[in-house]
Amino acid sequence: MDDKTRLDLYRVMVLSSTYEEAILREYHADKKPAFDIGAGLIPGEMHLSAGQEPVRTVLFS
Repeated sequence: MDDKTRLDLYRVMVLSSTYEEAILREYHADKKPAFDIGAGLIPGEMHLSAGQEPVRTVLFS
């Protein structure tokens, strides 16, 4: 794999991590004072890929 490809994959990894962190903040923002999975702007469950960045990068690039 050449350096440009590695750099591109790294950029996608950072971008997707940043996106997930932002969406997680929004997810939890209006579920307080007591956590209610069905409440808020984003109801339901979330399954983040934190810790799985290389896998996520390959899937979404």
